[in-house]
Parts: sequence; C-alpha cells; structure tokens
Amino acid sequence: MVKWLVLFLYLFIVLGMVNSKREATPCRAIQTTILDSVSIHFVSEKDMSDLILNKYGKILGTQISHVNSGKIEKLAKTNPFVAHAEVYKDIEGTLHLNINQRHPVARILRPHAPDAYLDRDGILLKAPEGKPVYTLIISGYTKLKSNMINQSVKKLPTGHPLSGAYRIATFIDSASFWKNQIEQLYIDHNSEFWMTPRAGAHRILLGSPDHYRWKFKKLHLLYTHGLNNLGWNQYEIINLKYSNQVVCVKRK
Repeated sequence: MVKWLVLFLYLFIVLGMVNSKREATPCRAIQTTILDSVSIHFVSEKDMSDLILNKYGKILGTQISHVNSGKIEKLAKTNPFVAHAEVYKDIEGTLHLNINQRHPVARILRPHAPDAYLDRDGILLKAPEGKPVYTLIISGYTKLKSNMINQSVKKLPTGHPLSGAYRIATFIDSASFWKNQIEQLYIDHNSEFWMTPRAGAHRILLGSPDHYRWKFKKLHLLYTHGLNNLGWNQYEIINLKYSNQVVCVKRK
C-alpha cells in the first residue's frame, strides 16, 4: 500500500513539474501543416503563418499557455479556402496548426467575371489565379451572381440551376467511373443539363436534375452493354430525360 502511495505522489509531482514548465515555456515557433497539399494548392503554409503573425504579431515569445488556441482556429477559418483548422501546443513551445482545405467538385465558368469553384460542402469560392484544380467544368446559364461567392448553394431554392448542379457534381465526384468519364456539365436556357464525356463524340442530355441517379444508371448500362459493342462514335446525342427509356440520335 505504501509503495503505491509513493508511486502516486511521484507521478503527481512529475506531472506538476511538466505542467509548470509548459506554462512558462515561450512560444518559439509556428508550425503549419497543410494536410491535403498533394492534390490541392489553395492555401500554403506561409499564407497561414503570415495570417497569424499579422493578427497576433507578438505571439512569438509569449508564454505558450497564454496563446488562445480557439481564437487561432477561428482566425484560420477566415480564409475561405480553409475547411477545417486544428491548433495544439507542444511542451517545446511550438504552436501547431493543421489545415484541411476545401475540396472542389466543379469549376464554374463565368464569361464576364472570375470563375468559381463549388466545393463538397456546397460552398462557392472565387477561383484563385494560378491555382487550377483538375475537376468537372460547369458552364452555361448557371445564374451565379457575385454576392453568392463564399455562400452555400444549399440555401438556394430547389429549382435553382446551381442546386441541381451541386447534386450532380457531388455524385460524379464520389464515383470514380463517372469522375473519369464526364468532363463538362452544361446548363441550357431551359435549365436542362447536358454532359460532355471524355470518351466518344456524343453529348448526353440529362434534362432536369430530378432522378439523376436513375439516369446515370441507365447511362452506365448503355455504356457497358451497348456502346462497348456498337462503338462509341455511333451516336450524336444520348437522351436520358425520359423515365423508362434512352433515346439515341445517330450521327449523320
């Protein structure tokens, strides 16, 4: 019993000393890690370190225990391309900031304004120059207005073209077959959706975004059981808009 009591007191004293040392340790460095920097380059480590230093210029040298992790996380999220931020401190006085960026599922082309990205959470982001992402292209009558940037398309009415485009784009992004197959989504003046594939010289008419999963299932059956045997350049248009049929228009 005495042995366990001595061990407990020893651990209590050691932990107290470690905690006291940590509280007195100055903040010596900021270590930023972009966890998904291999595929996306919207945010750099320097961007985030500069953001913190510009806001809290005297953070270096301050006792690490006085640094508010919650405020640093909130500051990091003011960058529209940051989806998630986590801050923690180590006993050596380093402030660690781990960043997850927003993942676009589509790039929206705008002829008279900067392009925009649509991310997995439905957020619209102004496309930064010189930082392209290989993803689905959306063009046509998107009805994207400048005041919608940094807002969520989930708040738009169900009938808005971007509401349907988001559902289709996230579906394509989630399925490797379609992500490799579909290159562009076009919205015409009647708010009907057309797709351009990477393979084949045809266009695909989805019509409205309603029942899009069933329409993709029909297209998959056509691709695997039809075009693989007949050839991929036989048709000009593949029409999926009707519920129980696929209408193929032959190339002239």
